Amino acid sequence: MDTLQGGMLSLEHQYRVQTPVGRHAFARRYQATLSPFDDPVWLHLYTPLEEVGAGPTIYRRIKRSARRAHRLKHEGVLRLLDYGDIDKGVPFVITERTTGPTLQDLLDDEGTLTPERTARLVRRLADILEPAHREGLPHGTLDPVWIQLPGGDMDRAGIDRFQVGLTLDELRRISGAVLTPDAVRAFPPETFARDTAPADAEHEARDSDPTESFSPAADIYALGTIAYRALTGVHPFFDDEDPTDASEGIMRIQNEEPPKLSEFGIDAEIDDAVQRALNRRPERRWESAADFADAFDRAVSGTSASAPTSEDAPPPAQPPGDAPDSIEPSSADDTKPGPASTLVTVAILAFVITNIAWFVWYLTPSTTTPSPSTVQVRSEPTGATVYRRGRSEPLGTTPLQLKPSNDRAIPLHLKLTKPGFADSQITFEIADGPRLSVELTPEGNSQE
Repeated sequence: MDTLQGGMLSLEHQYRVQTPVGRHAFARRYQATLSPFDDPVWLHLYTPLEEVGAGPTIYRRIKRSARRAHRLKHEGVLRLLDYGDIDKGVPFVITERTTGPTLQDLLDDEGTLTPERTARLVRRLADILEPAHREGLPHGTLDPVWIQLPGGDMDRAGIDRFQVGLTLDELRRISGAVLTPDAVRAFPPETFARDTAPADAEHEARDSDPTESFSPAADIYALGTIAYRALTGVHPFFDDEDPTDASEGIMRIQNEEPPKLSEFGIDAEIDDAVQRALNRRPERRWESAADFADAFDRAVSGTSASAPTSEDAPPPAQPPGDAPDSIEPSSADDTKPGPASTLVTVAILAFVITNIAWFVWYLTPSTTTPSPSTVQVRSEPTGATVYRRGRSEPLGTTPLQLKPSNDRAIPLHLKLTKPGFADSQITFEIADGPRLSVELTPEGNSQE
């Protein structure tokens, strides 16, 4: 063993890949464990970059960013444990994994959060971002997908994937890439204002670092969008009308102000705090994430303090001491139903009507379309990417298994794209688990 001194010892890291979780901006995430300790980890596997026309610059940049992010040892940062490449041009990153849902999972399930829970979330995320910003390491692509909530607890939230998300410059350098809302919704307006025309991969500067576009001000903007979505259930600029194309949302970011939170019934002071975080001018946003969290706390506390409580309510009026023990009832002609009586009557009628409607529905034979089987989709040639409802799936030699939303036979809308071939958009109705084969046409050739 003495011969090892001063030398290099190579050990093979072993990861047991368990479950694919989702795809986000040309990276697929898997649940995995580190052997032999069975420690839970995330495996972030990037799309084979050469297959999508990405130059080696992106590959080198991911590795440089992974080394920088590994320095972050603050509580709440899901540590970056390892990086490398499974094959040439196929990088991966391994990060710490905690139990519990992501913020995206929670919002999908609950829709919105109360102002109080949102304030706790903003405070926790600000406490994580502040030390990272002091070390010059903004996150860059802060999104609910990368926020873990152990046990669903806001006060224990953790942030994943510091610095290793793809920048807008890199996304636009990938030939055939479609900018989807989930890939760009964390970027601030100034990102889209810069000239980010696609560059020839062979002439990219070897020392360029697109992550210079990541900044604390951009993270504050992203934190503002997270607070907005938590309060309203929607992004201030992107919607679900076309989850495969972010162009309309990008135009809104560049030319419009976010809709007021008052339109959703949110207090004006909370709206002021969030709107400042979303300002199109970086210098007009909050100076730090902590400042934003402080302002949000004050706004929520002020709103809560202004709401009357049972302790603040005045006691019921007592009858005067010389009032008679009994009061003569008024005549029937003078009696008028009060507001309370009217409300009770309306409630009773609504209850009766609702039960009658339910009874009729229950006796009516069901005409609901039966739940369809899984759909198998393949493409000729193989290697396309399928976009559906804001998510993308790789399509190899094995058919892709798709199931309609809500387990009902509703139309499926798919978009298939492959470098060198024209995009194919398909909408079809499902009756009984069909097999669909899509023939892609080389670019420059017209479909008949």
